[in-house]
Amino acid sequence: MRGPKTRGGAETDSYVEIRLMTVAALAILVFTLLIPAILRAVDANGDNLDDAWEARYGITTGAYASTNLVGWWQLDGPTHAIDRSPNQINGTLGGFTGNAFGPGLFSNALYFTPQAHVDFPTNSALNTPNGLTFSAWIKSVNGATNDAVIATWIDTATNSWSVGINTKGMAQISFADAAGNTQIVGPSTNSATLYDGTWHHLAATWAPGQEARVYVDGENQDSGMIAAWTPGTVAAFSFGTPDDSVTNQTFILDETRLYNRALGPNEITQLPVTYTDLNGSGLSVWEDFQRGLNPIAPYTGSDIAPVNSVPVLTGEPSSSDFTPWMANPEFGNFLLKLRGTKAHPSAYWGNGHWINAVEGRWHDGVAQYRITYGPKPKHKALWWYWYLGIGQQSFKQHAGEMAAQGYTLLDGNYYTKPDGTRRYQGVWHKVIAPDVVAAAAVPRSK
Repeated sequence: MRGPKTRGGAETDSYVEIRLMTVAALAILVFTLLIPAILRAVDANGDNLDDAWEARYGITTGAYASTNLVGWWQLDGPTHAIDRSPNQINGTLGGFTGNAFGPGLFSNALYFTPQAHVDFPTNSALNTPNGLTFSAWIKSVNGATNDAVIATWIDTATNSWSVGINTKGMAQISFADAAGNTQIVGPSTNSATLYDGTWHHLAATWAPGQEARVYVDGENQDSGMIAAWTPGTVAAFSFGTPDDSVTNQTFILDETRLYNRALGPNEITQLPVTYTDLNGSGLSVWEDFQRGLNPIAPYTGSDIAPVNSVPVLTGEPSSSDFTPWMANPEFGNFLLKLRGTKAHPSAYWGNGHWINAVEGRWHDGVAQYRITYGPKPKHKALWWYWYLGIGQQSFKQHAGEMAAQGYTLLDGNYYTKPDGTRRYQGVWHKVIAPDVVAAAAVPRSK
């Protein structure tokens, strides 16, 4: 665990500025870095499926969490649309009535009322001249009859694209140029209605010289060429109603992503795979995972246990898994107790336990932290590493170093101090092959 210290205006690494732990902190850091551990229900791409289980059946485990990713908005709240991608394009909510965030498909979701919108800053990462993919999970009431504008992008010359749903509940993407000419892909006779009261995955893609496509639940429903349309520098990007003159259909939005290239059909198929029935058994991949079933094996018609007989996955952290928020010295003392005694210094961390998420916030004039931690199921070996309370420059440096060494950022976030500076937290893991672990393992303290 490390953090920044300021010397003459330059940020340099030193032990945690907030002084949560001293020698004990270093001992824990070194120990967690050097001891190979067992991976616990890791979900690097945020699809609610254990990566090891996905790999067993040829389901992607994370390419789409980072490759050409512009923004990744999980819409979990509590006050903003936080971007989980490195670009940090966080959105500001406006026009919502009642509670904006509520239960979603993946944790929480954002509940759009007729005048609700989320506005994003004009980050240069939102420029997508070489292509785009917009991906989101959406749910609306059964039998709705109004249009729903889901996302809108406009450049400085007023060229724009917009993803939405028409009055019949069918998805479409439209492109408009500076002269006011509009080209629309979808809907058609192949289009399915999204106004049925259930969750649907919606994706739209475009690239120069390629067909623009609309996908619903992984299937390419509509496509068409877009002529004489060239996007420039972004001027505005938003979710929901683009201006006060538009009254939207109410809908719920969850797990929303934007890429700066057109993902292919196979890649699109993987985005909503969690809640797709791949083998015709009547069960989604998520339900297969809960039951320990093969999600791609041909269905034989055998009876399947009802959903409510299946235990809930315990490997994925949720808000109830986090410790209470703690400041120094409480947080440091809490970690010291987990470290163990002099006779057994590795009693907890060295005997099959790990930290899988860390969050920080500035509250009541101090930095506070909370973690999720617990035992590691024995299905993969790994190394793990974590930082908290470090500056942006240090975080980027460490993230680059971790990536170069084969580590994956499992969980990362930041909080803002009163002076406007940000402090970052992160947990990394790295899967190690069994033969490498045997050769590299170091003796555990007794």
